[in-house]
Amino acid sequence: MSNVEVAKESEFILPTYEELWESSELYAARDANPLCSGGIYAGCASGAGVGPAFYGGIGNSVKPNPAQMKNINRFQKKIPANAKENIQTHQLPNDGVAVQATSPGKVSGSKAVYEKQIDAAGKTTQYTKTTYDPQGNIVHVKDKLNGGVFP
Repeated sequence: MSNVEVAKESEFILPTYEELWESSELYAARDANPLCSGGIYAGCASGAGVGPAFYGGIGNSVKPNPAQMKNINRFQKKIPANAKENIQTHQLPNDGVAVQATSPGKVSGSKAVYEKQIDAAGKTTQYTKTTYDPQGNIVHVKDKLNGGVFP
């Protein structure tokens, strides 16, 4: 290879997915997500929540397989519109994945947290909606898989 060919090749070095993610608005906003404060969910500060791992790229701790991604995409389509920007992923034992979305409530300070747990085969094992009052107390937990409501 001549020097000219080497120079042309090096002009087109593309950034990695992680570099693109770190320069995105979502990465900058991740610290504003209350679920990430205090490091409650592994990898929030390192970009493992909504970012490369969630969107199928290479993440630091959560790497959903194709079956799980299909289930996560379904989850994302069905959650309320105001929760779509607040999605977090969390690694579970046995290669499972938990996906959470927070929907601000109509009453100031209240919220609903939708959580879906997906096994390694991509099957939903648990799906709940937890409603919180403005003081952060749990109002109730609704089992969206089996239909029960727990006060």
